[in-house]
Amino acid sequence: MISRYTYHGLTWVDLESPTREEIVHVAEEFSLPQLVSEELFQNTLHSKVDLYDNLIYLILHFPLITAKSGENNEQEVDFVIGKKFIVTTRYETIDPMHTFAKLFEVHSLLDREKMTSHAGFIFMEMMKEFYKSTLHELEDITNTIRHIERQIFTKNEKSIVKEISHASHKLLTFKQALRFHRNILLSYETAS
Repeated sequence: MISRYTYHGLTWVDLESPTREEIVHVAEEFSLPQLVSEELFQNTLHSKVDLYDNLIYLILHFPLITAKSGENNEQEVDFVIGKKFIVTTRYETIDPMHTFAKLFEVHSLLDREKMTSHAGFIFMEMMKEFYKSTLHELEDITNTIRHIERQIFTKNEKSIVKEISHASHKLLTFKQALRFHRNILLSYETAS
């Protein structure tokens, strides 16, 4: 599915579970390098950043805390950032992306905020929404740990051990998903 948003000459194209034809169409429209368009077809194991003459290609993974045991614990988003466009590709519904789309539409309709003339601004605003969502998830984990601390000596050892294990798993998920973000975003900052 392709969603398209425009604002002051900037274009954001969001691809959710795209078909090959949709990716080919977007790749042609924005003159994406062949390697980038090929990588948009599939999930990638690691976050990364690639610099091209006229664009930056980033892959970031975000923690999926609500995943059931045995499910994937990360959500991947691919970002292709040019001067006047940003293309995002994801392989499932991601709540922060949906929230950002609503915010983007409101800002563009009401013209409350003047965005700069570069699509990198859209990327940075998008990242704010992702990290805000991630912080909410961490607050939930913190509340769980506080609950465990209050219950630790109540003679419910079996249930407390399960809660500790579950909270530990959530924290490891966060660490795994976000482990490359700092280096990737520093590389992005240097390139932009």
